[in-house]
Amino acid sequence: MNKTIVVIVGAIAGAKGITLYHEDGRETNLALDSWRTKQIMDKVTPYIARHEKVEIDLATFDVHAHLEQKTGGFIRFVREKVASVRQWFRPSAEDDASKNVEAFAETSVVDGHRYGVPAANPEADTIVAIIGGSKVPGIEALEKHIEHAINSGDTEGVENFMKRIASVIDKRGHSVQELLHFMQKGDLPIAKDGSIIAYKVLTNTSDHQIVDCHSRKVIQKVGSRVVMDEHLVDPSRRTQCSSGLHIARRGYLHGFSGDVIMMVKIAPEEVIAVPLGEPNKMRVAAYHIVGEIPKTVHDLLRSNQPMTKDDAASRLLADVIAGNHVGVLEEVRITGPKGDGLKITSLIENAPGIVHGVNGAAKALDDGAEKPSITVQALREAAKAAAPTVPAQVAEITTQHVQMINGDLHVDGKLIESETTKERGARLKRESRAALTKKPTPAPVKTTNAEQLSERHAKALKLHAGGMSLRKIEKELKICRKTVRRLIDKA
Repeated sequence: MNKTIVVIVGAIAGAKGITLYHEDGRETNLALDSWRTKQIMDKVTPYIARHEKVEIDLATFDVHAHLEQKTGGFIRFVREKVASVRQWFRPSAEDDASKNVEAFAETSVVDGHRYGVPAANPEADTIVAIIGGSKVPGIEALEKHIEHAINSGDTEGVENFMKRIASVIDKRGHSVQELLHFMQKGDLPIAKDGSIIAYKVLTNTSDHQIVDCHSRKVIQKVGSRVVMDEHLVDPSRRTQCSSGLHIARRGYLHGFSGDVIMMVKIAPEEVIAVPLGEPNKMRVAAYHIVGEIPKTVHDLLRSNQPMTKDDAASRLLADVIAGNHVGVLEEVRITGPKGDGLKITSLIENAPGIVHGVNGAAKALDDGAEKPSITVQALREAAKAAAPTVPAQVAEITTQHVQMINGDLHVDGKLIESETTKERGARLKRESRAALTKKPTPAPVKTTNAEQLSERHAKALKLHAGGMSLRKIEKELKICRKTVRRLIDKA
C-alpha cells in the first residue's frame, strides 16, 4: 500500500489539536488551524461516528496538490531530496560582495547555505514547483501563503508570485531561495499581481520631508518608486548590513527608530539578497511606496503584532493586495553610495483619484489564529449528525477501536467520561495493554492489531533501555517518536 494511504479507526479532539489513530497503531497529529485538518475531518468524521473504518490518502489533503489542481497542472509540485537539489546551484559571484559596494558588517557563514539551500538533512525531502521549464525548490516555505490563499478563495497572487520567481531562478537561484526564507515567516499576504508586500521605515525631517533613516538624503513619499542602480546593491548573502535598499518584515521593525512606516510593494525579480541568519530583512534594487500605515498601529507592529486588528490598516492592506493604490508618481533614483547622486523624476503630474476601502478588509497571515479552521464543537455537531440512530453492536468494534461519538470518547464500545486529550491518549494505551492480560479463550484467536501494537510498545521500551536512540526505534518498529517518548515518560 502507498505510504500515504492509511486506514483511520478513531480520533481524539482536544484544545491543542486532533490525533487520528491508524489501523496499524500509528498516529497522525493535526493542528486545529490548518486547512488540511478541516478537509481530513470532513472526510473521516462521519465514518468514525458510525463505528466504521475509513481509508484515506493523506497526500490528497495537501495545499500543494490543491493548488496544482486549481492551476490545471500549469504549476506542478514534486518532492526531491535536498542533496539532489543542492546540485542545481553552483557557487557564483553572488557569494562575494560587489567591488562597487561597501560592506558594513560581515556575518558568519552558515553550513548548508553555500548553494542557497537551507541547512537540512541531505536525505530530507523538499518540495519543488515546476513551472514551464523552470524548477523552484523550497516551495514548502510558502505553505502558509498558499493555505491563506486557499482559505480566502483567491490563489491568483500566489500563482503569479511563483511564475515570477521561476522567471529569474536561472539568473538568481541563490536570492530566490533566500527570498523564500524571508516569505516563510512574513506576515503579509502576496499581492494579486505576485508582488511582495512589506514594510519600509522612514523618518520625517524638520522641514517636513520624508527621508530614509540611514543617510537621510533620499526624499520619498507615497507614490515614489525608489530605485538603486543594481551594481550598487551588495548581492552577498554573507554581509548582514550593506549597500542596497533595505526592506523589512514585521519582526524587524522594532530595530528602527523612524516615525513613518510605509507599506511597499517589491517585484520578486528585484530582490537581490537576504542575509544569512537574518531573514527578517532583504536588500532590493527597487520598491514602490503604496501607502502610509496609520500611526495608531505603530506600537502593534513594533511589538510584532498584526496591524490588521485595526480597521483602517486592514482596509489599506486589502486595497494594496487588489492593486487599488496609488501608482508610480515619480522615480527616485540613487546613483551613488550611501544615498548620493539622487535624481527625482516626476512621471505623473495629476494622479487619478482613488476610492479607498472598496475591497473590504484583509488580515495578516497570523491575525485571527485564535479562530481555527475547525473547532471541537463543530466536530461534535458533525459526529452527532452522522451517528446512527440505532447504536452499533459492541461486537463490531474491535479492541483497537477508539471512537469519537458526539464529541465523547468510546473505547471498545464503552463510553469514557470526559477527560483531557492527554488523559484520553493514556487511557487508550492502558486499554491496549489490558488486552494482553486477558485470559485466553479456548478457541484460537487471531492476534489483533492492538496486541501487536502493545508488543511493539514493550519492545520499544526494551530497546530504549538498551541505549537505542528514538530515531532508530522509530525506524525499526515503525512507531512515531512522539509515541515512544510518551511511553518512556509513563514507564
